[in-house]
Amino acid sequence: FSHQNFKDRNGHIVSSAPGKVLVCGGYVVLNGFASLVLTTRARFYSVVGLSESVPPHHIRVESPQFGKIYNYEYKEAAVSRTSDTSENPYVEKTLAYTFQLLRAFSESQLSQLDSQGLRITIFADNDFYSQKQTVLDRGMALGSQSLAKLERYLPLNPGNIAKTGLGSSAALVSALSSSLFSWGLRIATFENLKPHLDLVHNLAQLAHCHAQGKIGSGFDISSAFFGSQLYRRFDAASLAAIMETASQLSPSQLHEKLSAIKVGFGGSVALPPGLKLVLGESGKDMHTPTSVKKVLDWLAASQETGRKHFEDLDIANRKIIDLLLELHRLDGSDKVQYDAARLEVCTWSSAADWASSTSSVDSTKEKCLAVFRALRQTFQEIRRLLKLMGDVAGTAIEPDEVTHVLDGTLQKVPGAVFAGAPGAGGYDAIFAVLVDDSQGQRGQLETFWLANEELPICPLLTEEDGHGIRLEKVL
Repeated sequence: FSHQNFKDRNGHIVSSAPGKVLVCGGYVVLNGFASLVLTTRARFYSVVGLSESVPPHHIRVESPQFGKIYNYEYKEAAVSRTSDTSENPYVEKTLAYTFQLLRAFSESQLSQLDSQGLRITIFADNDFYSQKQTVLDRGMALGSQSLAKLERYLPLNPGNIAKTGLGSSAALVSALSSSLFSWGLRIATFENLKPHLDLVHNLAQLAHCHAQGKIGSGFDISSAFFGSQLYRRFDAASLAAIMETASQLSPSQLHEKLSAIKVGFGGSVALPPGLKLVLGESGKDMHTPTSVKKVLDWLAASQETGRKHFEDLDIANRKIIDLLLELHRLDGSDKVQYDAARLEVCTWSSAADWASSTSSVDSTKEKCLAVFRALRQTFQEIRRLLKLMGDVAGTAIEPDEVTHVLDGTLQKVPGAVFAGAPGAGGYDAIFAVLVDDSQGQRGQLETFWLANEELPICPLLTEEDGHGIRLEKVL
């Protein structure tokens, strides 16, 4: 890792965690059903190391993008916020639990804090936050070309921040916990961190849930650590039990209980070769907890009807995952025929193209085309089920304005395989999965999104990356 602002941090540990997109599995993931989470190139970073500029037994956490400095004291085996520091529960809980866990390791270097303090800097790629106003203020046209011209890690106005739905708090907690744990055990490479990855993942889940005041679905932390994946919810009951008694647990007891939690990672699942994830944001927002509560209230009240609806969604979600894995298999068995099918899909724009079928699926190319069509049809069914569920539960999972954008995307952009509103839906963000954009599909998509008068969508720069936690040193 190299950045001009960190020339004085040579040798410090840097961990980064990606943003996420819950492509399918919204709401049902809370009940243990399968979901598909893709990770992005947009990352949250945490730089950790000892510093003579920080007093012994103290920890200084700098957030230059927000213009914030948080000061903590590590005394009598506990982390406490100093009187001059505003509250940040995500930072505070992560520090407290990570230090508590590190004390379970005899090789921990926490004793170094007797002579020097710890300096931590956290920052994020621009795509975690809306940059629409910045682009307009600079007199540039909205679009990815303008976004690419912006400096990295732009400062933010704390009074006017719009998130883009990539999961900034989960990425922050994941980057901070993994960097601090790695510093504490003198781990300098990801290969050396891997044996501890499940443990640190569970630590991050604990800190994130405690900061939020509730046990969430956990897919955001899981993808931050393990990358694009099939995910099923972790053991929420066990984590809740730890939350209730964490302050009374010894370091070894915390280590034992966290180690016993089975992670929700169900295997890596990324987009097949030649498929691209494109994300966009409207600048509007939806309060996700409110929407989730309405759906869960409806599920409890409707009983059998709600359970059947969740099961139908699960069937469609798992089919999407199976179809993507089938495309990976077909690409591996005959790449020439796979690429030929992919290039043909680039030209599809009419409903007839997507609805037609061939009399024979003996060739690899025809098998691929059949899978592409099945992906489109299955995701349309997912959207139908989610929109219907939102209507009966009284929450706009896919608002009509979003429906119009998504339908238009599929009708007007050649090679758009499927599109949706990720996660809990609403206005936060939309995504589209396109075949390789060598023929300008992304440009056509951006033009359509930005020209939509009802709900203009500003594209983000980031695409799928597929990786989870990264660990490196400042160079």
